[in-house]
Amino acid sequence: MSAKWSLTAFIFTAVFGVSIAAQAATVSSQQLNSAQLDQLQSFDNPVAASFTLGPQARPGFFENVTGSQSRVRRSPWEQASARKFAGATYSAIRGAVTYLFSADQTGLSLLWGSTDVPNTLTLLKDGREVAVIQPGVANAGGDTIGLDPRGAFFVSITDTLFNELRLSTNSFAFEYANLATTAAVPVPAAGVLMLSALGGATLLRRRQHNRT
Repeated sequence: MSAKWSLTAFIFTAVFGVSIAAQAATVSSQQLNSAQLDQLQSFDNPVAASFTLGPQARPGFFENVTGSQSRVRRSPWEQASARKFAGATYSAIRGAVTYLFSADQTGLSLLWGSTDVPNTLTLLKDGREVAVIQPGVANAGGDTIGLDPRGAFFVSITDTLFNELRLSTNSFAFEYANLATTAAVPVPAAGVLMLSALGGATLLRRRQHNRT
C-alpha cells in the first residue's frame, strides 16, 4: 500500500472509526443512598413514543407520576427524604415502552429503581440491537448493575450509537427517573473534518515533494 493511501486510510479511521467503535456500549452504575437522592434534581422523563402492555399489566404504564402504589409500582425516590419522595417524578412500565429519537444518540443516563432481573434496557440503531442491559448481568466495561428491589441506581451508558430506546419487563415493574440522552455530532461535521484533514495531508505531501 502506498504512503498516500496509508495516510488516507488512517484519517478515515480516525474520523469515522469512532462511530463504528461506538456501537458497543460502556455501562457504569452507582447505588445512591438517601442523602445522594436528596441532592439529585428530579425532572420529568421524555414523553414515550409508544408502549405495549405486558402479561401481568395492572395496569401497564405510569408516566411521570409520584409516590408508590403497593404491588404495582415503587418510586426510585422512596429512600429519599419524605419531601423529596413526595415531589420527585418517575415512570413505571409493566410491558414495554419505546423512545424514538430523530437524531442519533451517543449515550444516556437514568435513575433505575427497584432493579430486578426481568428489567431490560435495549438500545437499537435503525431497528437493530446495539446493546441489551439487565441488572445482575455483567455488562460492557466490566460493570454490573446491582439487584435491589428497594434501592435505586444511577446508570450511565456511553460509547454507543442509537436512535431507539426500549425499556421492558415481563414481571415486576420497571421504574425509572431522570432519563436523559446525549445527541451525536452530526455526520456532516465529521465529513468536513475529514476533508480538512485530507487537504492538510495533501499540502504536507506537496511540501515534502518540493523539498526533494
